[in-house]
Amino acid sequence: MSKNVLNFDAVTPWTFVFQYAGNLVRRDKKSISAKEEQMFPLFSFILHFCSESDYEQKDEEVLECGAAQFAEMCSACGYEKFEKYRPVFFSDAIFQRKAKLLKAVLYELGSVRFKSFFNGLFDLIAQRGASGFGDENDARVLSDQHKRELTEKAIRSLGYTGDWPEFHKDGKLSGTRTFASYGQLYTVTKGSPARFFIRVDESEDETGKKTVSGFLCSAYIKRKREAYPEHAFECTLRDGGHRYSRLIYPADESASLDFIVRIAAKTAELENLDKAEKGSLIKTGSFSFPKAAAMFVILGVLFGTLFTTAMMLFDYLESGSAEAGNVSWLTVGVSTGAAFGLMFVIAYAVIYRLKK
Repeated sequence: MSKNVLNFDAVTPWTFVFQYAGNLVRRDKKSISAKEEQMFPLFSFILHFCSESDYEQKDEEVLECGAAQFAEMCSACGYEKFEKYRPVFFSDAIFQRKAKLLKAVLYELGSVRFKSFFNGLFDLIAQRGASGFGDENDARVLSDQHKRELTEKAIRSLGYTGDWPEFHKDGKLSGTRTFASYGQLYTVTKGSPARFFIRVDESEDETGKKTVSGFLCSAYIKRKREAYPEHAFECTLRDGGHRYSRLIYPADESASLDFIVRIAAKTAELENLDKAEKGSLIKTGSFSFPKAAAMFVILGVLFGTLFTTAMMLFDYLESGSAEAGNVSWLTVGVSTGAAFGLMFVIAYAVIYRLKK
């Protein structure tokens, strides 16, 4: 793996839909807008059948209403499969099957072909992101507002324009870049026209008393005769390497705001981060070397065991003996397994080092 490969954590449009929906179902109904109240069954349906969610909606009518809303949105964007799947969610099928089916549907809807499905959802999320948290005059809101002003000033100083909480800049890639998106590697050439987005993603911590700020860093690599996306969220859709997004959070809240914003801009603009910049971010979804090494040792032992067993059977059929000369097959199996395990660990260590 080349040092020039940008290997980012996956961000999908559902990352923000689930975040928004989770906040919505926990909020006081007095703070919910008329539009949010209308969409409440849809969010309940999605959360209820998501295997990663602990939310449970016991009102069957709400779930059926949500499924109807979901089906209508699918039909409007040209995704017709859900109408066929819909009865499964209200059948006697086990929950795991329903959750797996919903996961498959959500993945397919994540393609840019069905981007109109998300238009209304992205608008709702964008409006909520601009409203902030807390009452108008409490100390928390005043503190958040001051931080917002400093953040916006830092973002604008880097050439970005727009309105809080989302800013963009049109430009060209400063070099040829290879990056991973949805598990696929894509290469874009130096000078490719692009629009870069920085969206400040505010959420509440577990106590509900503190605002946590992250940054959605996105890029759209322009196609001829295709309009630029309206929202950074649209860059989370699968689009054959033309859209990319990463959500980053500072690990140290005392770090310079200008420093963090520069990291966000470099991430949006597909620039490589240096070691200090990488270390200042919270690692999400990372695959640590110790865990990987242990996994490869186990795989090596298993592979060595299978290899040795096959050779032992072959030798036994040929000679009628389960011995390789004066060496037992148990010894051969252990040594072969260890050799394969070590080989896999060394190979992964080289790749891991190149990615640093």
